[in-house]
Amino acid sequence: MNPIRPSGWRARLLPRPLLTVMLWVTWLALNQSVHPSQLLLGLLLALLCAAWIGPMPQAPSPITVVPDGAPRFAATTSLARATISIRLFVRVLRDIVTANVQVARLILGPQERLAPGFITVPLTVRDPRGIALLAAIITMTPGTVSAQLSVDGTQLQVHVLDLRNPDALIAEIHERYERPILELFA
Repeated sequence: MNPIRPSGWRARLLPRPLLTVMLWVTWLALNQSVHPSQLLLGLLLALLCAAWIGPMPQAPSPITVVPDGAPRFAATTSLARATISIRLFVRVLRDIVTANVQVARLILGPQERLAPGFITVPLTVRDPRGIALLAAIITMTPGTVSAQLSVDGTQLQVHVLDLRNPDALIAEIHERYERPILELFA
């Protein structure tokens, strides 16, 4: 028996106490009333919603077994993924700021300096979430927009505001964004 989790009648009546309280307070705030009828109705609805959702799922064991049979701590994997995510987030923020300055210079400068065009980026990442993340990162970075994904998900067409060196841009996308995404979704 887990001392943190309620059992018996408490688990059936109040499977998620914090959710119940939050729903009850939200009901009272939306009705802008603490009349006894609203207190009772809100509590009843909060209890029913929490019971309908059910109890919290059990937390997984901190040790997982990999296919080769050797135990591995899941926390290490989670910590590594969190580190990769934070580094990727910081890199994208830095690139957004840098690209904003570059795009401002291009737009405010002579129009002859603009060299817009489309490139096709071959993708190594196959996970749909990873592809969506890569496309979103490319679109968030000023001067580039994800335009189309191939039917088989192996190529991403990107519109670039200043396309002077397509091969260098493709290599940069692979190195700066796709490689960390591959590590995240491996």
